[in-house]
Amino acid sequence: MARISAISVKLTNPGWRVVVVCDLASRDGLERVKHGLLEVVDEVVGVKVPEGSPEFRNRWMKTQLIRFVYQDAVFMDSDTIVRKPFGPLLSGGTSFGGVANHNGLDIAEQLWSEDERVLKVMGWPGRFRCYINGGMWAFRAVPEVRAFFDTWHARWMEAFRATGGYRDQPGLNLSLETSGMNYEILPRRFNEQLARSWDHAREAVVWHFYGEFGKIPNRYEDVVERSAGAGRSEVESMVRVLMDQPAPWRNWDPIARVLAHFLRSRSADPGVVQMWLDGERGCARRKAMKSIRRRLGLNG
Repeated sequence: MARISAISVKLTNPGWRVVVVCDLASRDGLERVKHGLLEVVDEVVGVKVPEGSPEFRNRWMKTQLIRFVYQDAVFMDSDTIVRKPFGPLLSGGTSFGGVANHNGLDIAEQLWSEDERVLKVMGWPGRFRCYINGGMWAFRAVPEVRAFFDTWHARWMEAFRATGGYRDQPGLNLSLETSGMNYEILPRRFNEQLARSWDHAREAVVWHFYGEFGKIPNRYEDVVERSAGAGRSEVESMVRVLMDQPAPWRNWDPIARVLAHFLRSRSADPGVVQMWLDGERGCARRKAMKSIRRRLGLNG
């Protein structure tokens, strides 16, 4: 997934440097097998991390990322596709920015039950200006942000020891809330989280597939599967097709393009259209024929 995400960044933001931060064992493994990711990224930073599970090692690095990157940066999870140029992200007076979790409009929509449980166990306050998603954020490498990362990492470690879980968003959001720095709530297009809805996928700069991957048929799932062992140019072609779609529907043939227009205008049977877009063409044909027969009074 990381190679797919990195390729999407290079295609849409060609002037950007892409840096992968991982533990030393992972870096050595990539180099040993000459992994295709190394052809795409500008740098792989190997970090000496404490012993632990992959989830522990990942969060241990993520919560103190500024120590390994040293410069202004945008962090993204590997299950992302960048579809358009980012353009300016942070306004002049802000040092950190992120998108609301679940793209929710209020805390009730943004705060996940697992995160709420961590907050309660830790006795941390649950009031936030906005509850930020941990899968994409931007920061400037300035002292106040370095102090924020120090606090975030300490709180994450504290919660890990108390709960045995790896949730990093409670510490992220509490540390932002108490940092005193001027942070920014970025528009949802910079982290369109597809787990709940594809309604805003067309306008998105970044598609984020957490919670969605493997549950609803989608082309991203197909690209991940087909990219294993494929060369860079082949993967780039698959990523270009995916980026150009208005949503990550599995089927995007000429008929699907027409049907998607009718779906948006609500002038077609949404069930038939959705089946076709999901790649279930046989089911879509049968359902359409049943609908036509019913309208013509030919049933029975």
